[in-house]
Amino acid sequence: MRNEPPKSARQRPSLEQRFCDHPEVIAELHGLRDEMERALANGALAHEVEEMLQKRMRELGRRLLGGWALDDQEGPGSQPPKGASQHAKKNFAGKASSAPSRSANKSGD
Repeated sequence: MRNEPPKSARQRPSLEQRFCDHPEVIAELHGLRDEMERALANGALAHEVEEMLQKRMRELGRRLLGGWALDDQEGPGSQPPKGASQHAKKNFAGKASSAPSRSANKSGD
């Protein structure tokens, strides 16, 4: 019972299913696990292995998010729809208000 995953984890698809369209992620995670097991077998201390895993996970995250961000920029949603105006700062083209100023600076009093 103690080694069973929590109920919420049993209802979710496996990582292999979730990353089926990104096999490089699964390969990298298997590589991380293999490297962790080798380091522990060679006598590495837990904090050394933890530091190594943190570094590798950060590198993996940077690569994945960087690649996915590039894919997103190149995708069809990155271009504005035809006929859409470009975002730009609006220029004031109206006339000045004739209402008295509400500024705190009342030098005339």
